[in-house]
Amino acid sequence: MYYFMPLPGFSEEIMVRNVARCHSTAESIIRLALKLQRDIAFLTHAPHFNFRTLLVAACVCLTVTLSPHAAAFEGGLGDAIIGDALTAMRTCSVQEGDLPVRAAKMMESYWSVRHHIPKSASWTFVPTDFAHRLGASLAFDWMRKWKREIQSIRSGATNPPAQGPDLTGKRCFNPLLFL
Repeated sequence: MYYFMPLPGFSEEIMVRNVARCHSTAESIIRLALKLQRDIAFLTHAPHFNFRTLLVAACVCLTVTLSPHAAAFEGGLGDAIIGDALTAMRTCSVQEGDLPVRAAKMMESYWSVRHHIPKSASWTFVPTDFAHRLGASLAFDWMRKWKREIQSIRSGATNPPAQGPDLTGKRCFNPLLFL
């Protein structure tokens, strides 16, 4: 959380370095969770706090991937890491409609309309107001922000497409109409 809260008078270079550290850690968490799932079915039986860690890691990856600083990072920015994050989150689901399923759908919806979101809206690292405790706030404030952005796109869209892309290769409902 503190990587995304710069001190007064911070240097932009230090901020980018901190975000790079956080992104690299988040990507490592997602990749390790998927490796453990392949090896010992870790995510299938993981407690809820493991999902919450994956959710924060996925939010960090998505936010950094859509930031103007994404070009400064090496590695798996883009479809691959977001696809892996969605797979890991869905694997944590124990029943239809639980938090892992809803969070993955929301993230997938936001990812699929990322080209329609103004750059000024999508790149902000720090949520402007913290509604909850800092650890929970990072993920849930970003998801609240994404939901508002999707709703503003939906209300401004005159002819939304009938189908949206799904990272799993299946057809899905229009993400603009999801929320």
